[in-house]
Amino acid sequence: MNKIMDYIKVSINDELVDKLFPTDKTTQFKVEFTINKKGKAEKITAKAHKREMAIEAINILKRMPKLKKPGYINGKAVDTPISFLMTIYF
Repeated sequence: MNKIMDYIKVSINDELVDKLFPTDKTTQFKVEFTINKKGKAEKITAKAHKREMAIEAINILKRMPKLKKPGYINGKAVDTPISFLMTIYF
């Protein structure tokens, strides 16, 4: 989970953030997605104060590299739902 959050933090377009939040120091958004059996993110949704920020989060997760180890239960790969609220400081 921490690696996914770090990936999002370093992948956010700084110019977009400066444009959307010229005076703010932070922003929050919620993302929900599923890591499928093959390790790829799918069914991605995001909610944010600014629509453009939600779209940026979705695009970042779509570009995320395939995970080497998806979720497993009893030795079998399973779809793993993930949801978190993320705060970005800039």
